[in-house]
Amino acid sequence: MNLETKLVAILNAHCPRNFPVTAEFGTQLPYVIWQRAGGKASRTLDKKPVGNLQNRRIAVTVWDSHPIRAAQLLQQIEAALTTASAIQCTPLEEATDVYDDGGTDAGIFGMQQTFSVWAKR
Repeated sequence: MNLETKLVAILNAHCPRNFPVTAEFGTQLPYVIWQRAGGKASRTLDKKPVGNLQNRRIAVTVWDSHPIRAAQLLQQIEAALTTASAIQCTPLEEATDVYDDGGTDAGIFGMQQTFSVWAKR
């Protein structure tokens, strides 16, 4: 099981509507978007992976119709990610408010936080 599969399993326990990169138009709130935002490359000089671990920097964004509910769900997700046994996860910063004021999803509130996630390959 790769890192992303482990991540989705943890997210599913808190919000079954979670998607990589973006959600479809009209997705029921709340929902979670997760996006790979780099990570630490672990390669030897001859281009072989070092060990059996991989690292990803993962941005998690929770969207809801109210900012407090978005923040509460992200706090639950942070607690689940940082205590999970299948991965090692560290928040890289505190959560940031985001807001969508355009399009038909206007008026939805988000909270975003970035994590460093390590898991076996």
